[in-house]
Amino acid sequence: MTADPLFPEMYLPDARDRAIFGGVYAPPPRFVHGEWHQVALLKKDPIDGDGYDVAIDECRMPARFFRLRVLPSENSRGDLRTPRVSISTGSGDGVGRLILEIARALTEGMVGFDTVAAEEAAP
Repeated sequence: MTADPLFPEMYLPDARDRAIFGGVYAPPPRFVHGEWHQVALLKKDPIDGDGYDVAIDECRMPARFFRLRVLPSENSRGDLRTPRVSISTGSGDGVGRLILEIARALTEGMVGFDTVAAEEAAP
């Protein structure tokens, strides 16, 4: 798809996301309407970490939506973990800040994921 012809400026990287993501923000030169683009990559501490590497994606329609993807990474024992986890948000600055905070917590090992059996998940 191509950019919305009524709002072409909404498909360009802007100060709103730079203010949220700071130095980790690495957007494409132009967003494509309805497509996900990786805009940040946060790496866990390679020496002292049970955290995860995390990618943050952004989609413009022209509203901004965010998605966090937990990437395969080794824990502090050297075991490779391959979580299949992503979190998607609604639009806006607030959820951009939320997704960044969750990503930081994941890289620091402050949030984790476990497989839960169906009977454990049921109320």
